[in-house]
Amino acid sequence: MAKYTNTTALNGFLDIESTGTMTVEEEIKGKVQVYDLSSVLERYQGRKVSITIKEDEPLQPMER
Repeated sequence: MAKYTNTTALNGFLDIESTGTMTVEEEIKGKVQVYDLSSVLERYQGRKVSITIKEDEPLQPMER
């Protein structure tokens, strides 16, 4: 069966304010852009979705 996949990718710092406002601040080529994560998620309201959140964290090497 053929399917169409709609993907939204943001890569930056997540900020969740006490008011519930969620933003992602992304820097590309020295320019900072802020995206409203709630608005992005609203586009998928009522649809079956798969959500993945990924954080890269450096690993410490073993001591010898």
